[in-house]
Amino acid sequence: MHDEYDNKRVKEIDEEICALLHKRKVMTNNNPGCPPMDQMEEWAQTYQLEKEMIASIFHVAANEEEYRPIIQPKGYVNTIPQSLLHEEDDILYSIPALQIYQNATVLLLQMVCRPEKVNLHEPLRVFTINVKGSKPYRAQMTEGNGGDAMQGYRFVVSPAIQEEVTIVVEEKEWSKKTPLTTFEWIVKA
Repeated sequence: MHDEYDNKRVKEIDEEICALLHKRKVMTNNNPGCPPMDQMEEWAQTYQLEKEMIASIFHVAANEEEYRPIIQPKGYVNTIPQSLLHEEDDILYSIPALQIYQNATVLLLQMVCRPEKVNLHEPLRVFTINVKGSKPYRAQMTEGNGGDAMQGYRFVVSPAIQEEVTIVVEEKEWSKKTPLTTFEWIVKA
């Protein structure tokens, strides 16, 4: 049963697991990635564990940012129209506007492609946004939706963008490290 945690018997092991995850994060400069599947299969056999469980542990460890609390935008200031467009491989990417709040900026990344280009059997794709400026920014995807040939993704960037920044957009398959698409825009808030 999950609620029967024998703290005294396994506490040291659990703490060692946390210490090893931290050590791995530091050694990889906070970019731990995932071991190859054949290595995980070997460990699964050696330690009598399920390879899917091992893969999920490494996936979670490699994507710690997904587990940080999402900043809730507060104190609406204004909306700044943008005409940010990028076309690649018959797909048009755009950011139509920035919504500025006192503590964050909200941006919507939109994707439009020809309906015949849509392939429902393609692997799931994920987008990340990296904002580069004079201070560190954190961008979190809070929602996504779409269908057929249009998709939209909402990102919350904190702190609020109040300067000229570079927005780097990266598109990857969910389980892969290598980007399918990478491009950037210069944005003035």
